[in-house]
Amino acid sequence: MILAPPTVIGPVVSTSPQVRVDGVLAGATVEVTADDGTRHADGVAHANGTVWLPVGTPFTEGTTLVATQSLGGATSVPSVHGTPVLPPPHDLPAPVFEALLNQCSDSALLAGLVPGAEVTVKRGTTVLAVQVADRTRQWIPLSAPLGVGTALTASQTLPGVNPSPVAWSDPVILTDIENGVGVPQVVGPLTACQFEINFAGVVPTARVTAEFEDGSSASWYAPAEQFRALLPGRLVEGAVVVRQLLPTCGYVSGDGKTPVGPEQTPPTPAPQAFCPETRRIAVDGLVAGATVEFSTLSWDNAIGGWGPETPLMTAGAVGGLQQFDLTHVVGGGPGPIVNIRVRQTLCTRTSEPGFAREYIRPDETGGIRPSARPRIVDPVYSCARTVRLDPSGWGIGVLRSRRTGRQLADAFAPYVGVPMVLPLWFPLDAGDELAVDYTGCDAPQPTDVVEVRAVPDPLPDLKIVPPLPGDTDLVISGALPGARVVALVGHGIRSARTTTDGSATLPLGAPLEEDDEVWAYQRLCGATGNVEGSVVVRRGKLTLSVAPATVVSGTAATVTVTATRTDTGAVVGGLPVVIGAASVGITGTAFALTPGAAGPLTGTVRGGPRYADAAFTVTVTAPPPPPTGATLTLQLGGFGGYGSPISVTKVTWQVQPNWATGPVTGTGTTATVSLPPPPAGTPNPLASVYLTEFEGTRTDNGIPFKLWPDALAPMTNVGLTKPTLHVGFLLTTEIRDVYDDNGNIVDRIWVAVIRWQGTA
Repeated sequence: MILAPPTVIGPVVSTSPQVRVDGVLAGATVEVTADDGTRHADGVAHANGTVWLPVGTPFTEGTTLVATQSLGGATSVPSVHGTPVLPPPHDLPAPVFEALLNQCSDSALLAGLVPGAEVTVKRGTTVLAVQVADRTRQWIPLSAPLGVGTALTASQTLPGVNPSPVAWSDPVILTDIENGVGVPQVVGPLTACQFEINFAGVVPTARVTAEFEDGSSASWYAPAEQFRALLPGRLVEGAVVVRQLLPTCGYVSGDGKTPVGPEQTPPTPAPQAFCPETRRIAVDGLVAGATVEFSTLSWDNAIGGWGPETPLMTAGAVGGLQQFDLTHVVGGGPGPIVNIRVRQTLCTRTSEPGFAREYIRPDETGGIRPSARPRIVDPVYSCARTVRLDPSGWGIGVLRSRRTGRQLADAFAPYVGVPMVLPLWFPLDAGDELAVDYTGCDAPQPTDVVEVRAVPDPLPDLKIVPPLPGDTDLVISGALPGARVVALVGHGIRSARTTTDGSATLPLGAPLEEDDEVWAYQRLCGATGNVEGSVVVRRGKLTLSVAPATVVSGTAATVTVTATRTDTGAVVGGLPVVIGAASVGITGTAFALTPGAAGPLTGTVRGGPRYADAAFTVTVTAPPPPPTGATLTLQLGGFGGYGSPISVTKVTWQVQPNWATGPVTGTGTTATVSLPPPPAGTPNPLASVYLTEFEGTRTDNGIPFKLWPDALAPMTNVGLTKPTLHVGFLLTTEIRDVYDDNGNIVDRIWVAVIRWQGTA
């Protein structure tokens, strides 16, 4: 087995007590060393994907870390792209409370931590926790119950640098648990060999536990109402029993038993085009805990197809989208194009392969250069924890501070030219300047420099999409990128989210009712937006349109009533449409309507509990008078007058209406035919005119020649727009050659060419 080089995940600072390594295989011995040769951490990975290793020898600022893994007598090459060891920020950032706290919370989820810093959490002057941060985001156990409406503070200190500002939590909320706490929901079916469970319907900060078929168990703190939990081992067929606990309040939910079915074949991975120079590939669609196998294929001109598959490397999947360093340079140069084939295996089931082609330069056949230059989305504010690129670049990207030169985030774009969000290693400082540098495969020039702005104080008010009764989410816009957005109902906090692009959808839990008061504000870097005010929940107003707006009395029609929200323009389908006392259909879907007497026909769209009723009108017109018959005068001209060489001796016309009746005939160069009236309701009545018989001669130099008709039928279609119509035709003649089967001219004849000229 050829082992893939693992990846050291940043940020790493000189004070980090742990280091994360991705891409490892279960049972592998993983070592982290610096480019100066110092071994800093080692340990055994207990599952495919990720391992956290305790640091033995402290890291040295300015060095670069790489990792190897060893298994079954094989050892991988070191990481291709090392991770720098950074000094701790000179000014420690303020921690961020991520999960909403309630009266039963016994732990707080903090982000923005500097590994190795001492974190202190207080309620007023009472110290609730003192703990050294292992990671940038972690749970901090609290030593005392929390009071509803109070707010906690958090700060972090580290010798030799300035302490952080004090960060405040959102006020502690009162969770409605009078009737106990519900059983957590397991989202989606569970199958053997899975390494993850998705939960929903949980109380933020609650403990969620799972007991497995083999007698083992696991527990997690819930960061939000829904979250993804990684398991310590594979699921086995049988069942999983889940529950949630709020120990501080003494609440334990009932048991939820979810069956675990037999193992399933994992989905096909989606590897992205790779750049040979960078020795890195991104693979999407991975399942946590899977074994990922890479192989190569090259085009063979000798056989006119792809050559044999060659094993490349094996790695462990963290899940979702993951980046892997390659063991060596794959493709590139003047040789044949190379594909990388990727499969993933869970237990005994292996997926179909996904294919990735090496990046083709723009000057080569099939090469494509993204049309837009990469760009950092401005504005970027201090304390932000993410930066957006739109579009992203290609090749290997690194977000750097132009002021210090330090790396602030990885900016390797798995998808070329699409927007992406870069998680920052640490919050930004006002006045710093940011740019992304790219290398490899015709990589673009660095992005334009963007200056980090100070957070305005006060923060701007948010824009709230007017909520309706029954809504379970509050949609907002106008937030600063990176801000914490808080939603309130009846002046009580319901939820909070961190936004990356200025908009957010905040879950509210219980559906809103009419006359509820809702509000939202934002917080960033200690500044807070407008916390006062409210939007009253009202039934929405509808704007209606009807198509067609006019129908004919007594005639069946298909009608569609379209409803849109007056304030947002959003289409609202599925509302009942009522005419008179009868329900005839729903909005957005066509329904049949046969109206009665002429005049305005009024209907109503029933808005139910969410929208006010709205009226519409369909105009009903009287039916047109019954159709009458038509008289057609058919006249053939173009040969009359003194000295004309043309003589017409026989003309027979046939007129066929487009309704169920037989044809009508007439004779002579001028013929009048009468058509019966069409049945009522006949759309666009018309008649087709045919010339079924023609005889005539043309005399040249005293010799008469027979005229052969060119095309007898149909001559034209006449729309019956009035009772009496005159239809004119023109006769001209021309000589044509007659050929035998061998293409020899055997005769010349005169042809009568008759064409429709007009109808009046």
